[in-house]
Amino acid sequence: MDRVWLFYAIQVAASGYALLRGGAPERLTGLALLLAAVSTGLVQRDIPVLFVGLEGV
Repeated sequence: MDRVWLFYAIQVAASGYALLRGGAPERLTGLALLLAAVSTGLVQRDIPVLFVGLEGV
């Protein structure tokens, strides 16, 4: 789990730098990558619940 938080920290730093110092393409890409990282975390939050046991045959 520590790797996930490290990834989020680096992603926020990189996207923040792109939003503050970059041109239009860098700002758009930084925002898109930040949005993708956050939405992936939200979507995958409930997936492990689906894999708790074996399906009956």
